[in-house]
Amino acid sequence: MLQARGFDAQSEASYPPPPESFATRFPYGWRYVMKPSLNGADNYDQIPLTLADLQNPQLGDQVPQRHAHSQPLVDLVSSLKTYYAKDPSIGVFTDLIMDWGIPGLSGAAPDIAIIPNLKRHKEADRGTFKVVDEGTRPSLVMEVMSPGSPGDDTNKVTLYAQAGIAEYLLLKPDLTHELPRYELSGYRLESGVYQPLVPNERGRLLSQTLQLGFEVIDQGRQVRVTDVRTGRPLLTPIETEKARLAAEARAQAETEARAQTEAALVQTEAARVQTEAARQQEQAARLAAEARAQAEALARAQTEAARQQEQAARLAAQAQAQAEAEARVRLEKRLQELEALLKLRT
Repeated sequence: MLQARGFDAQSEASYPPPPESFATRFPYGWRYVMKPSLNGADNYDQIPLTLADLQNPQLGDQVPQRHAHSQPLVDLVSSLKTYYAKDPSIGVFTDLIMDWGIPGLSGAAPDIAIIPNLKRHKEADRGTFKVVDEGTRPSLVMEVMSPGSPGDDTNKVTLYAQAGIAEYLLLKPDLTHELPRYELSGYRLESGVYQPLVPNERGRLLSQTLQLGFEVIDQGRQVRVTDVRTGRPLLTPIETEKARLAAEARAQAETEARAQTEAALVQTEAARVQTEAARQQEQAARLAAEARAQAEALARAQTEAARQQEQAARLAAQAQAQAEAEARVRLEKRLQELEALLKLRT
C-alpha cells in the first residue's frame, strides 16, 4: 500500500529552481555574437537585447512579435506594396535600418517606411538605408506599438522629427479584447516640430505626402488605407482573395445566367418553330381540304354536266324520234289520201 509523502520545507528548498523561460531570458529579442574558440570553429553566443538595442537596432537582431503586432503590418505592407508596384520611384520597406547621416542621431528600423524618389531599384538588397547616399528619406513611417517595447510614442517622436520625417503614424493595439483592436494617431512635421494629425469628418488621418487616408474600421480590428484621389481602398491580401473569389463567383453566376437565358431563348425559338410548323401544317391541311373540296365540287359539276348532256341528248333523241314518228304518220296519211284520190279518178 502506497503511503503519502509528507511535505518537508527543508528538502523542498534543496530542489533546483525551475529553468528560466525563453521569454524571460529574451524579453526584447536576441542577437548572435561570435565568440572565439580554441579550435577555430565559428561559435556564437545568443545575447539578450535591451530596450536601448531596440532604439538603435543592428542588422541581424531577432525581435519576435505578437500576432497583434505582425498581422496589421502584413496587411499594410502587402496592400501598400501592391499599390506602389508600378511606381519604381516609391518603395515600401519594413524593419529596414535607417542611417540618417546626422551626427549624434541614432538609427531606427521603422515597422513601415514609405520612401519616395528612389534612384536605386526598390528591390535592391539593402541591409541599411543610408539617407545621404540614397539622396532621399522616408516621407512617412509607421510603428505598431508593443507593450513591452515603449518609446514609439515618446523617443521616436523626437527621433523622427529630428530625422526630418514628414509624417509619422502610430498604431496602438488594445489587447484587452480577445481580438485585438487598434487606435490610430499620427504627426505631421511643421517647421521642424511634429503637430498631431486631426482626423477628418470620416475619421481618417490624411497623409499629404502620399495622398492616402488611414483609418481603423470593423470596430477597430482592421486598418484601412484609401486613395483619397479615387476613393478606392487598398485591399489586403485576404480582401484581394475575397474580391477575386467574389469576381469569379459573379462571373460564374453571369455565365450560368447567360447560359440559362440562351437556353430559354433556344427553347422559345424551338417553341416558335414548332408553333410555326404546326401553323404551316394546319394551313397545308386546310389548303389540301379546300383543294379536295374544290376537286369534289368540280367532279360533281362535271358529273352533273355529263348527266345534263346525257339527258339533253336523250330528250333530243326522243324529240327526233317523235318528230320522225309524226312525219311517218303524216306521210302515211298523205299516201292514204293520194291512194284514195287515185281510186276516185279511176
